[in-house]
Amino acid sequence: EINMLLECKSQRISIHEVSIDTIYINNNETSHFNVIKDSTKIYMQIIKYALSSGLATLIDIGLFTILANLMMGQRYYIFTATLIARLCSLFVNYFANKKAVFKSDEKTSHSIIKYFILCAANIALATWFTDLLVESAGMGLFISKLLVSAVLFIFNFILQKKWVF
Repeated sequence: EINMLLECKSQRISIHEVSIDTIYINNNETSHFNVIKDSTKIYMQIIKYALSSGLATLIDIGLFTILANLMMGQRYYIFTATLIARLCSLFVNYFANKKAVFKSDEKTSHSIIKYFILCAANIALATWFTDLLVESAGMGLFISKLLVSAVLFIFNFILQKKWVF
């Protein structure tokens, strides 16, 4: 049902809500809906995205933390650490999302260009917001990076689903 609604939206097919009466015979004793199993199927794309993003985030944050601490005090150390960490994690994330999450059959050459544009925007936003939180707000480096990554997670899912793949 969710996929059908999303497909209608992507095809710009209008959707109208119609009220209907729901009738449960014998308190719905014959239902075969399994709350855990069927909900998992419904939310599997989000779960796979979270796992793919979690792996990429671990790679990104781990490398960022190591590199930023090694380069601390140098000019542009946050930018440099963000760039290197993001480049290493983006290939893992791209192919996992393309194949396992969104099951895209779009040519890699097309989707990877869009993905790189999204990544460039992410690097700029992650750098700017992390720097703002560390330098202006006095927040710790790791916590700042984690907070910024969590916010960008939501926007990335939406943009990857609707634009990249």
